[in-house]
Amino acid sequence: MGTQYNEDKTACIRPPPPQPTRRPIPTLAENEKTIATVISKTASSVLIFFVTITLLLFLALRIFTSDRIIQMNMEIALLCAHILLVLPSSLIDKEVSNNMSIIYL
Repeated sequence: MGTQYNEDKTACIRPPPPQPTRRPIPTLAENEKTIATVISKTASSVLIFFVTITLLLFLALRIFTSDRIIQMNMEIALLCAHILLVLPSSLIDKEVSNNMSIIYL
């Protein structure tokens, strides 16, 4: 199964894999890109606001159970990730490209 005869018809060989189909690189129109960026940054800003309120509330109430510490670590990581999403893309692209060039060296 999955094999073909060779030219002499004396043995079965596995055929080469098929060539992948070419797919166009997806792009957005400039106005769609602007709308997507605004929605993404707005959603990140809302998330930053509510996660910060949650962290401050639990810090003010001094709730430091082991479960809460683990949850707080995840909230801080989420907060840091979304702060990076809100930063201007030109700053992030520059930093990422600099860091990637260091990693590839």
